[in-house]
Amino acid sequence: MKGRLLLLFALLALTIACGRAERPMTATKATKATKVVVLGFDGASWDTIEPSIRAGKLPYLERLRSESAWGPLETFKPTKSPVIWTSIATGMTMEKHGILDFVYLKENDLPVPFDNSERREPSVWQILDHFGKRSVVVNWFVTYPPDAIDGIMVSNRFRRALLLGPERRARMKDTVHPPELFDRLAPLLDLDYEEARRERKLPDLGEIYRTLQAKESLDDVPVLKDYGVYVAQEALIENLALDLYRTEGFDFFAVYFRLPDIVQHVALHLIEPDRVEETLSAMAEGRLAPEERDRFQEELSRVLLPYYQYMERILESYVTAPGSEDTHFILVSDHGFSLHPGGYDHYHIPESEPPPSGIFLMRGPLARPGRTTTMNVHDIAPTILHLFDLPVGSTMDGKPATDLLDLERSVRFELYSREIMRTAAPGRDQELDREIQEKTLRELRSLGYIP
Repeated sequence: MKGRLLLLFALLALTIACGRAERPMTATKATKATKVVVLGFDGASWDTIEPSIRAGKLPYLERLRSESAWGPLETFKPTKSPVIWTSIATGMTMEKHGILDFVYLKENDLPVPFDNSERREPSVWQILDHFGKRSVVVNWFVTYPPDAIDGIMVSNRFRRALLLGPERRARMKDTVHPPELFDRLAPLLDLDYEEARRERKLPDLGEIYRTLQAKESLDDVPVLKDYGVYVAQEALIENLALDLYRTEGFDFFAVYFRLPDIVQHVALHLIEPDRVEETLSAMAEGRLAPEERDRFQEELSRVLLPYYQYMERILESYVTAPGSEDTHFILVSDHGFSLHPGGYDHYHIPESEPPPSGIFLMRGPLARPGRTTTMNVHDIAPTILHLFDLPVGSTMDGKPATDLLDLERSVRFELYSREIMRTAAPGRDQELDREIQEKTLRELRSLGYIP
């Protein structure tokens, strides 16, 4: 009898054990499929965000920050967007990835904008593609011609289709991958500036300028003349990126926005002229008190507030979207702006001053909330790879943010071949290519990047 009971208990234990082995594991932090979303906002800085948070005018961003690892994002000189955004995407210095400026000189010293064919090192989405991960990348700097990944790429040239008449837009199919995606996105190009501006609660900067400067014309400030185009392009990117985010399956998603940078290029024109002149003179003469500088910084923050509120709404639309609960969100910018005796910018900074930091924020199931001062623009790509439990590039200059992650696994390394870099190579429309390059050069001159 006793033997039968022992046999019965043994069989029962074996049945329970088999049942446990066959039952699927409950999803945990370690077993859920990793998803990473990178939201880039050019020129954003905690220096201009902080006063509005203290004033209670960016409540969602304040709450998001309390749930995230966050802090300044150390950058480097020259603080030029194509260079830094490529470093963010590759984890490498400009000397390695090969995007050295906005333009390079070709035959007869003619300036030509850098494009994706000049990049020498793989981006994080190309590495992810190598491991079978699907990416959706929208409007990232220097992504034309788009990479031929098993996913979606809307290059930074696509937004320029807004400047073409409907009959010419079909010639821009080479700005996206796969090319047939263009037909799906084309209806989104029908945007009205005034309507887009009002819907996003953005001010009419031309009207503000004319009121302050007592001028009827915007001829002296080309950026303000093109302000409507910049707003419409931002609205386009917002609309199409969110549509792709909600409808496409992906492991990695990245989108780039530029309005915080654009507005800061004209910020001094949107403050009372005598106030600006007195502040810059006091700085040049070494008599600007710290508290007076802080007050002027708050005035700059008030100029930027509508754009940071817009940024906040964009953030919220992603973080609160259905299915985003276990997604890792990374918010970054390439640089801030610096107030100095010569003005307010990020490219004429005195040699003695460091480059103005960008912003970093990471929220997700593995992120440890709290302030950090350790992040560098080169650290973003290695951190993304480590989140996916993939090897970090052994030639990357950054390192994964292991101190900000609730992860015990060790960092692995691998040398990634350039053979994984596959760029779509459609036959270029030479006439349209020259036209877009000329418009790009005009834009760069108006922003003060090239003479």
